[in-house]
Amino acid sequence: SLKTLTLGLCDIQDDGAEELAQILPNFGELKSLSFSMNRVTDKGAEHLARPLSLLTRLEALNLGRNNIGPSGVRSICEAIRPGQCSLHRLRHMDLGDNQVENEGALHLATALRSCSALETLGLSSNWIGDDGGGALVDSLRGCDSLWRLDLSNNWLGDQVGLKLLSSDGWRDLQEVDLRGNEISLEVATLLAGRLPRCKAMRELVTDREKRSEGSTGQLPWYGTLSWTSSFLGLRDVC
Repeated sequence: SLKTLTLGLCDIQDDGAEELAQILPNFGELKSLSFSMNRVTDKGAEHLARPLSLLTRLEALNLGRNNIGPSGVRSICEAIRPGQCSLHRLRHMDLGDNQVENEGALHLATALRSCSALETLGLSSNWIGDDGGGALVDSLRGCDSLWRLDLSNNWLGDQVGLKLLSSDGWRDLQEVDLRGNEISLEVATLLAGRLPRCKAMRELVTDREKRSEGSTGQLPWYGTLSWTSSFLGLRDVC
């Protein structure tokens, strides 16, 4: 039986997503679904979300680098929220490089409370601000298994960084990417101290030090872009 389905960069778009959604329920043993870089919008995400609650063995879901907005995220969240047939085995989720925004992040914050097995979460480049980012951090406090969190290239400030520092819920959190946000040198330094093995946090501190010194060597925002699938280690599981 099929356990891994990878359809990245196939230009499938919303119509193809609808067709795929019709056959996904036949793959009850599926553990990994990757549908990245397919120009999927909210409509396509709605189609894909319908069979998700039936894929109870799914461990990895990659919908990164599409055009999914808050409405599409809400549809996905309805498939994994408590009260539904939750994806309680979900370990890796990538929605990086979409259009999640604060509204979508709030939907995710509610739904992810039921994903106790979650290990990696990718939400880079999604126009998420402090409201959405703060809600996500709060919702993930009790997720002991989480060890990688990518929130790079959003609109996050010190409020979210301080929430990360104040959380005692993550025993395994090792890597957090906040590059490309508005985190101050002070908060970045504190976070780097808490996560001494996190390369992305050390790079964030270096970037903030250059800013404070008025260095002209600072990279533009796109110089800090991280390819989410690589950062999360999804290249092997999706």
